[in-house]
Amino acid sequence: MGAPKGNKYGKNGGRPTKYHKKYCKEIIKFFNIDAYFIKEIEFKDKNGDIHTKEMIVANDLPTLEAFANKIFTTTKTLWDWAKKHKEFSNAVEIAKQHEKNILVQNGLSGRYDAGFAKFVATNFTDMRDRQEQEHSGNINLGVAAVAKAVQDQIGKSKDKEADFADFESITPTNPGESSTGNS
Repeated sequence: MGAPKGNKYGKNGGRPTKYHKKYCKEIIKFFNIDAYFIKEIEFKDKNGDIHTKEMIVANDLPTLEAFANKIFTTTKTLWDWAKKHKEFSNAVEIAKQHEKNILVQNGLSGRYDAGFAKFVATNFTDMRDRQEQEHSGNINLGVAAVAKAVQDQIGKSKDKEADFADFESITPTNPGESSTGNS
């Protein structure tokens, strides 16, 4: 169904999009900042003499939320634009790479709190905290192999009831292979 008669927003109804191609360059520029800056601080020594010292300070981490605020929109709108406009999607991907680089550089150098840097990295980037687990024993027990082993054992029983003591000797391997160990 078309827009109501006299609608000033066109045939599709609703407000026109605020999207402009210029946002592609703007988002990359917004995110493409140095990880840190040098700040000169003044301090007094024990004698009251004033000295100047350079200090490395982390820049604020650019985020999609901050960019959305800058252009007076929402992050949901930014993601909608990324879905509809390939060039904006590519720009967001480049921006997220800059964001990740700043996070890594400041996290590794200790300019960000380690716990917070880990939280941001695992929740706002593609980085994950991996934990490897080692398994031992025969873990290739397919459902078909287990079912076949049970059927074979039941079939061996004289009265068609499983003799549960014999189940201990069943060691299924891979599906399709003999499951009783009596190849």
